[in-house]
Amino acid sequence: MKSTKITKTVSVILAAIMSFGMLTACASGDKSRRSGRDRDEEEKIEVPEDKILYSYTYTNGAEGYSHSRVFIMTNGDVYCYSNSTYYYYDDTAGRRFNESDLDEFIVRYTEPLTTISEEQVGNIYKMASKLKEDASFDTSNVACDMGAYIDSVLINEDGDMLKIRESGDNQGELKEAKRLLDYIDNEVYPDISELRRNQSNLIYTSNEIPVIQFGGMDRGNGMYVTDSNYELSSFLGEYYDQVIPSYIEDGDYVFFIETVEVNTQGYRIYSDAILFTNEGITLIPSPDNYAPGEDQMVGQAFDYFCTIFAVPRYVAESYMNSDGTYTDTNGEAFLRLTTYEEV
Repeated sequence: MKSTKITKTVSVILAAIMSFGMLTACASGDKSRRSGRDRDEEEKIEVPEDKILYSYTYTNGAEGYSHSRVFIMTNGDVYCYSNSTYYYYDDTAGRRFNESDLDEFIVRYTEPLTTISEEQVGNIYKMASKLKEDASFDTSNVACDMGAYIDSVLINEDGDMLKIRESGDNQGELKEAKRLLDYIDNEVYPDISELRRNQSNLIYTSNEIPVIQFGGMDRGNGMYVTDSNYELSSFLGEYYDQVIPSYIEDGDYVFFIETVEVNTQGYRIYSDAILFTNEGITLIPSPDNYAPGEDQMVGQAFDYFCTIFAVPRYVAESYMNSDGTYTDTNGEAFLRLTTYEEV
């Protein structure tokens, strides 16, 4: 009888110990999970809006100038473009454009190549925002005339970009960004690279080709194209010798012409860039354009504006339709000149 009581007592004690252990383990597990959730909450970083998150840029000045670029916006949209020149010319348009201008044009006038996920955007910015603004790395020269390939990332809400890798003529990478670079190389960029092979956005401004702007010629509204200096001379009449630089030789260029007519004064209507895409050609209005306000006193007369893009022939013809025409992104054809009288 006494033995039975002892056995029951031991069983009760063991059950109590096991119950206590289970409660302790559960409490420990809950605490661990809560700590994990708290860490996740602490690590959540709000991604800035309307900024470039990551860019991969190639430049080479060995023979003329070459420039190409892929960049990801903080909403995940991916864009790409290139521009280059091998021709000498006078800068007749006057305005100079930088990389941020071209980025803005591409975002405004082209569709994204693709869009990466919100999770990928968050992962890139989370890792990049932990990098120090003044971080740098040593590079070593490994080649000649290969150009520079630069990876840069967004590190704060102010839009500051930090260079994290360079390859080409010089090679090196930021040690603290190794995990970020691995993530981009393995998880993000492969899909972009594959899509980019089938997309060709080429943009030219007065930095790269002759862009001629002048007013006064009465030709109405229209878009024209010709590859003949004679036909261009016939179209421009007395303006030809005044505005076309002497170094533009016959046969070297295809001329894309835009004429705009407005029936009041106080306007400036020119184009500053020409964009070639798989979908067609876009003439991009100048950021310097203006128009009179509704309450502004203006003269009642006609103003005429003409913009001419002299595009290297080998470039233009690679975007020509199979029937020999050129069309804009709306499917409207540039009217091909023969002589102006026949237009």
